[in-house]
Amino acid sequence: GSDIIVAVDGAPVHSAEMLAEQVRSKAVGDQIQLIVLRAGKFHVLQTALSAAPSTRPSSTKTAR
Repeated sequence: GSDIIVAVDGAPVHSAEMLAEQVRSKAVGDQIQLIVLRAGKFHVLQTALSAAPSTRPSSTKTAR
């Protein structure tokens, strides 16, 4: 089963768009509290935000 995020820092999350908006309003390194629904039970999680991974290729090789 999957976790369902129901709140970020106490603010309800009703859609993926709401979740993205709440996360974007924070800064890298900020601590946030998530309330998730997992297997029918609510869990409170603390985590720190990190930068999104780069979407650039990891190799800088050029064709010869």
